Amino acid sequence: MTGSSGRVSEKLKRKIFVGFCVVLIYLLGLFFLNVFPNNKYTVAKVIKTKVISKQSMTDRNGNQDSLTMQRLTLKLDNKGESIIHLDNSYSLSHVLDQRYQVGEKVRIRKYSGGQKKWQLIGTRRVDALWSLICFSLFCLLMFGTVFSLKLVGTTGLNCLVLYGLVQLYAGNIFKNLTVLTFFATGVMVAIMLFVLTRNRQMAIIAMIATLLSIASAYFIGTVTMYILKDKGLHFEEMAFLTRHYRDIFKAELLLGCLGAVMDVAVSIIASMTEIKQQKPNISNVELKEEGRKIGQSIMGPMNNVLLFSYVSGAIPTLIFYLRNNLAYVYTFKMFLSLEVMRALVGSIGIVLTVPITIRAFIFLRNKRG
Repeated sequence: MTGSSGRVSEKLKRKIFVGFCVVLIYLLGLFFLNVFPNNKYTVAKVIKTKVISKQSMTDRNGNQDSLTMQRLTLKLDNKGESIIHLDNSYSLSHVLDQRYQVGEKVRIRKYSGGQKKWQLIGTRRVDALWSLICFSLFCLLMFGTVFSLKLVGTTGLNCLVLYGLVQLYAGNIFKNLTVLTFFATGVMVAIMLFVLTRNRQMAIIAMIATLLSIASAYFIGTVTMYILKDKGLHFEEMAFLTRHYRDIFKAELLLGCLGAVMDVAVSIIASMTEIKQQKPNISNVELKEEGRKIGQSIMGPMNNVLLFSYVSGAIPTLIFYLRNNLAYVYTFKMFLSLEVMRALVGSIGIVLTVPITIRAFIFLRNKRG
């Protein structure tokens, strides 16, 4: 009992220390964000709002909206008692604008011109964003300090890898986006598996299975697109790109199925490792059958998660066009074709992961044993 209570006390002390560190980081971050603000903008606080006009509008499709003009009274930060007045217009939907309320902090700047008038840029959200990040970090660390720190670290490293990928391609340093994305995918998989997985052999098997599954799914998807000459795919939503849309879309296919495929591979390997430990004398045929059952139980939920993740991103666009009386068939065909293609390639990757992972696990286990 004494040893158990001692371990509980040690764990509680560790959590208190971690919580104290997160709170200290949060306070230091707020201090630097407010003491050393971005010199490009001036921060002001809304102390009074007044509606000066309101106009109702109805378009030809019967959709109703309103345009409201409000006058803001702002107090400039670090400017003594300087008070300025700015007008702000906002619509009912708040898509391209927003309504400001008393107590909000906003960013303003003087635009170039003869009178040097103030211009309203938007809400200052950096304090709220920093608070959300620190709260998420606090909750994550409370469930397990070492693993959570590794998780945060791998997430940060993967963000750096993605940032480097974008910079290399956008800056014309490396023009072959497919090769660059393959390399970045391998690096991210290695970072996640070798840092988060304690068993090195399990990490190697998962990495091999993940990369083989992603490459196979990508090959099937791109070959299908080539054979069918992109029929059925509508790239209009990518018309704003200044690079070739097909290269960007193929990179999306690679990165899109990464998380789901790796999740399935790790789950199968962890389950088969546990089965092997519980039944050391189990035959390869029986082990393969157990792995197949595990894969079947995972594939359905993961495929649905992948599909809904992609489709949900298109909901605002679908609503916009359907409310403007575009035909259902045209709207869904036009704006869901790419999402469905991404989901299909990801689903193929998930399905291929099951046999590839099982065979890689058995092969490497037999080679070791």
